[in-house]
Amino acid sequence: MPNRILKESICTSENIDQLSPLAEIAFYRLMVNCDDYGRMDARPKILKSRLFPLKDASESDVQSWLKEMEDADLIIIYNHDGKPYLQMKTWDRHQQVRAKRSKYPSADENTCNQMISDDIKCPRNPIQSLSESESLSESLIADAEAREIQNDHNRVLDAAEDAGFKMSNDVRASLIALYAQYGLVKVLDGLSSCSEHGVANLAYLRAVLRGDQKRQKPKVTAQDFQQRDYSDVDSQLISDLDREIAEFKAKEGA
Repeated sequence: MPNRILKESICTSENIDQLSPLAEIAFYRLMVNCDDYGRMDARPKILKSRLFPLKDASESDVQSWLKEMEDADLIIIYNHDGKPYLQMKTWDRHQQVRAKRSKYPSADENTCNQMISDDIKCPRNPIQSLSESESLSESLIADAEAREIQNDHNRVLDAAEDAGFKMSNDVRASLIALYAQYGLVKVLDGLSSCSEHGVANLAYLRAVLRGDQKRQKPKVTAQDFQQRDYSDVDSQLISDLDREIAEFKAKEGA
């Protein structure tokens, strides 16, 4: 389980101040047990075993503390496929997301499913139904597009990891920005080139995407290497190039 960030602002938070002392302890224990997206199974029996494995807390206690957190606008409790889940609010403002996807369904997925269910079960005024159907269709299209983009992001990140990239938050953000600029196919093609040549860094990938590098390493002289501008290339690639320059010079001198 990744570490979580606690800021001194919790001491002056009006929302947290609404909690009883025991509910506040439960809130902090919940924070370190949620997944990377601030979500968790909200069944009291599960929470009791996860949050208080060594203390004598009852399921009714846990349920009461969850209600306090919900009333204090700290969490959202929702149902998905008949099971309760929770989402910690403002999670993305304070915590770092490392995982590529959540372990639990989101509240948005449940809302979308509920809208579809209600639309099927409830009789509507024809004019009202047409208007709401159009709104629902637009919402579903937007959700589908968002899921497609998220899937594209995951494919790019997976391909980069397979190519040997060190997946820090900065690298993830840069890869997503390159996807937005060049599109999925071109970025995956560039990452394939990185993997093929054993060069797993953003500078080389950007050069491939700009067309500065070809799929095969060109045959050049040591003078060609020295004349090129490497101001935007990272130190590791420069070190590799220096080694290749030395090898070229040695061959030319032989």
